[in-house]
Amino acid sequence: MKPLFKTLTFVLLVVVNLFYINKITIVPMNIESFFPQDSMVENNTSILKNSKRILFSANTDKKALDALREDGILNDVMNLENFNHTSMLIFRQSDQHEIISKLNNETILGPPIVGEILSKEFISDTKNYLMYVIPFLLPIFILLTSLRYLFLISIEMLFISFLLLSSIAYYGYEINVSFSLSLVFSYIYAFTILNYFFYGNIDSQHLWKGLMISLLTTILSAVILMQSSFSIIADFGKSLLMWMIVLVCYLFIRRFFIKVRHFDLSWLDHFRKDQLIAKYIIFFLILLGILALIQSNKLIINLNPVSSSYSSQHINKFEQEHILAQPVVIGIRSHECTYREVNCVKELSAIVEDITHDFPLKMESIMDINSLYYRFTGANIQETNREKLAQFYLALEFSSNPEYVMNSDTTQAYMLLNISIKSSTQSLTELMYFLNNIDKKYQYFTIDSLGHLAQIQQYKEMFFEETFMGMSIMLGFIIIVFLFYYGNISMIIAFIPALITLCIFFALHVLFSVSISLMSLVSLILFIGLIGDNIIHIFICYKKNGTLCFKTVYKPIILSNILMIISLFGMAFTGTLLQKFGLELGLLLAVHLLLLVYVLPILVVKYLKY
Repeated sequence: MKPLFKTLTFVLLVVVNLFYINKITIVPMNIESFFPQDSMVENNTSILKNSKRILFSANTDKKALDALREDGILNDVMNLENFNHTSMLIFRQSDQHEIISKLNNETILGPPIVGEILSKEFISDTKNYLMYVIPFLLPIFILLTSLRYLFLISIEMLFISFLLLSSIAYYGYEINVSFSLSLVFSYIYAFTILNYFFYGNIDSQHLWKGLMISLLTTILSAVILMQSSFSIIADFGKSLLMWMIVLVCYLFIRRFFIKVRHFDLSWLDHFRKDQLIAKYIIFFLILLGILALIQSNKLIINLNPVSSSYSSQHINKFEQEHILAQPVVIGIRSHECTYREVNCVKELSAIVEDITHDFPLKMESIMDINSLYYRFTGANIQETNREKLAQFYLALEFSSNPEYVMNSDTTQAYMLLNISIKSSTQSLTELMYFLNNIDKKYQYFTIDSLGHLAQIQQYKEMFFEETFMGMSIMLGFIIIVFLFYYGNISMIIAFIPALITLCIFFALHVLFSVSISLMSLVSLILFIGLIGDNIIHIFICYKKNGTLCFKTVYKPIILSNILMIISLFGMAFTGTLLQKFGLELGLLLAVHLLLLVYVLPILVVKYLKY
């Protein structure tokens, strides 16, 4: 009867999970989620306010755009004559979803649809991961464990999944990409946690003590991520905290209704203390460190998720055939005169020429005082006089929105130009240095970029600060737990593998010029939380059994880590956020596992007294 009951339970849980999955809708990300929440743009011109957005549309029926404008959905439509059948659409942020849905079949590109692009990619990646990668990984899991184990743990995973999905459906959470990514991670984390109940030769008291501390460190990771200024990271932390609470509830239920099973795997015996392997690992690490130090490469920070998007082909095609899709607005403020004066306008014209001539990135000029004057008069603005300038401003008033070109008191002019939407954070930083140099060149003018671009260096600094603070708090918390539990400062030796792993992580990024992204921040903080689980189980056992713990508690740790690493590396066959997250966290765990198995036992025997 038991096999039949378990089979029926398995089938029922599959059906229930499918039911709840169909009730969940993933909402697209907003581009603002990639910027700090408290960053606001203060300016008088409507094109720059946070309430306004710009899209570029190619080959779109003019009547359709006029209809949207008449309905008040579009604020303005500007036909860009120098670009192949392309229009610039300006609209309120509140109308963004309606605009994108109505132009869904049209060729459009711009910052507002970055979230749409990444959301579609992530949904597609997640489906591919679940439908193609996981079935491929199942035989590997069976080979490493057993069919019976996989069947039993699948029932438990389906029940956890039921609790998670029913919570989402009941409370009506809006699931975005961050929530989905944290949900995928929670499944992998729950799967590895359950291994201790099947392959862990650990007494019940120590098992539950280790699990509770592990869950606490992961919950602390979630709380730290919730404090991030970047919405996409804060949402990940918020959702991870909810999933961890559900997992804690399940484990509490499990303690009273499901008994611990002790399976055995002979291949795990091959992972044993080996001084020769440890020497090879240490030699490789020293070599890697030397190579990273002598490299001229610097650590690259790239906060632009589109750079690694596999929609690059679509983006490249649009930008090659039509227009570069990332608008940049440059403000040029005069401190001594107004742009109603001829001499002041000529100075402005020289500045505009200076910017366009030496611009450090590939760019396309959309709107500036020089091009507009030439379009209206057919002459160079340097040849203007008071009468011609007055006629130009009058024509400007009647032909377009003058606030796109100049503010109301004519002391600040604007340049609108486009760069590639795939431009890296490093390229944008170089652009800001270029504008700063131009600003220094003209004493009586202030030249700067307006909008989020102006704060790109501040964003990088905030990213560094959040990463460092998050890792420090996590490590500090685990160290305090150890010192409290053991009362011996020498136990800090347990964290040497973690510190070496972090050094290797950054060394590899420097060595192979791989950029650090927002997903790196998530991976690093979760890594600290996850390895706390390994270290805690080892040293709780070590306190009681000494070096014998390396023969008992290591087995479930090795198995759990290998299964998690395989699952994370399986994300390499997806793309964008999921791929970056899986590879970086998988790399961290793989390196740490090697150090944990082969280097830590030697350090413990040599430097730690039992």
